[in-house]
Amino acid sequence: MTTVSVSVPEDGSIVNLPSLDLEDGAVTVLFGPNGAGKTTVLRYLAGIGGGNPVLDCFYQPQHSYLFRGLAGMNLGLGLNPEEAGMAGTLANRLGLRGVLAEPAGQLSGGERQRLVLARSLSKRAEWALLDEPLTAIDHKDREMVLEVLGSALSGRSSLVVTHDLDVAVALADNLAVMIGGKIVQRGPLKEVLRSPDSVEVARVVGVGNIIEGKGTAEAGLTRVEGAHISVVGRGSVDGPARALIRAESMIIGLGDTKGSSERNRWSGRVTRITDRASVVEVEVDVGELVVAMVTRGAAEELGLAVGSAVSVSAKATSVTVVPA
Repeated sequence: MTTVSVSVPEDGSIVNLPSLDLEDGAVTVLFGPNGAGKTTVLRYLAGIGGGNPVLDCFYQPQHSYLFRGLAGMNLGLGLNPEEAGMAGTLANRLGLRGVLAEPAGQLSGGERQRLVLARSLSKRAEWALLDEPLTAIDHKDREMVLEVLGSALSGRSSLVVTHDLDVAVALADNLAVMIGGKIVQRGPLKEVLRSPDSVEVARVVGVGNIIEGKGTAEAGLTRVEGAHISVVGRGSVDGPARALIRAESMIIGLGDTKGSSERNRWSGRVTRITDRASVVEVEVDVGELVVAMVTRGAAEELGLAVGSAVSVSAKATSVTVVPA
């Protein structure tokens, strides 16, 4: 574990973060709403705007900057021969083979961001710091870029800033939730999503379930075969995948769900019930722990209690699948 001091200068910043724990060899996603202070932390760690870098790192800002000249020339700027070779490989994987001979000024916003990503990710710095790495990526290219980005960051010490939950789910080993300049919860991705520490965190992140496994795409849907259960959802992923199911999209019933329209149906037992104001969180062991959100009235009507045998279901249209 690397603990870094985040002594942000008193420049009107809202950041109040004396230190930040980062797991070596893992991707930590700093998640939160706009204005939470996420970019300020990243810039400070990278030594941007004065001071020395806190980490041995490369830093990619939200906005991609290129110099005049060809795209291929920009790709190799500041790289040694080994890094330049890696940048070329990443550029090909990111679908840029056909634009490297074009003037950089003619590239689209998404192409510019993919080019800068290829260059940045090829650098051999100890830490990777990325600020909203998919902000300019076209919707049709997002899954491809997430797959390449996830592969490039796998096993690498990284800190990624995003306010996009799909990006966080695809990339994070650990999730740090930042609100109002403070880290309000930090932990493994699945734990933070399944068990927010407070209503405040739940409002920002939501309460959700992550099913990890091998994705197989067919006819616009992807089946994710996990260690214990499988799930069908929207997306087209062949290979390692993560399926996100919001707790409010999970349907709890008594008995089995045969004859219903849901593509995803499981049986299990209630392991935890948490009262959260007007709703109740119900954790169910279906071979993997999942959480559903129901009204207090529904929980009472069903007679839910720890140990209750229940069915859990979710429509395929409520499941989002991303590369892992």
